[in-house]
Amino acid sequence: MNEKAEEAYIKASQLRPDDWNGFNSLGNFYDDIGKHKEAVNALQRAMRLAPDNAYIYCNLGAAYIDSGDLALFAEAEKAFLKSISLNPTYEAYTNLGNLYGIEQRFKESAESTEKALALDDQNFEVWNNLSQAYEGMGDQERAKAPRARAITLAKRAVALNSQNAGAHGTLAELLARDNHRDEANSHILTALALAPKDQEILSEVAKAYDNLGDRKHAINYLQQALQNGLPSVQLNGDPGLRRISTDPHFRSTERVNDFETGDARV
Repeated sequence: MNEKAEEAYIKASQLRPDDWNGFNSLGNFYDDIGKHKEAVNALQRAMRLAPDNAYIYCNLGAAYIDSGDLALFAEAEKAFLKSISLNPTYEAYTNLGNLYGIEQRFKESAESTEKALALDDQNFEVWNNLSQAYEGMGDQERAKAPRARAITLAKRAVALNSQNAGAHGTLAELLARDNHRDEANSHILTALALAPKDQEILSEVAKAYDNLGDRKHAINYLQQALQNGLPSVQLNGDPGLRRISTDPHFRSTERVNDFETGDARV
């Protein structure tokens, strides 16, 4: 399936070699399937064709992050800042906030995420990112309001689509943080039933168990998340994951490829 799709994207870019759209779409496709080097090459081609296009820089920055190569994170920051200088979009601010979170630059992460939410305040994951940034800053009080908003929006997402594993996983972690044990456990079971091998779901379940005081299960599920593709670099930017991974009983499976951030693209 991926091979046929790749052929179609390549053909589209070749038919109109002077059109940035084809290379932008090809780059996003490569990024989605984990071919991050190819993604960067295609997006750089698109950038050369349209050097003033904010969306290409945003997508290029996301591809740099998704590569999991720490040496490219500075380039990712430059790309997002360039995108914002051309057109300050929700996607660019969201991705920049994610990047700063990974780098443990939590104050800057909160500032960028707040700017994203000023443009679009309907994504529970972005509200959760803001809550985590405040937690990373050590400001538990400021983390409460965005966490409550994230819970409200995640519950709405589940009501609209009961098969939304991501919403169930995030709800499990958020509700566990607020000590709603029964609700949290219910969403843990649902999330795992829907996506038992999804790296992001497994990491949310790990944090949920840790917030419920079950470090043994938290370690188990975080190790499963790493085995299923969660890169160890992602442990840096999430206070909950960092707490689990620094436990002396935790043994990290080093993996920095196929990095997923939940980044926003156009």
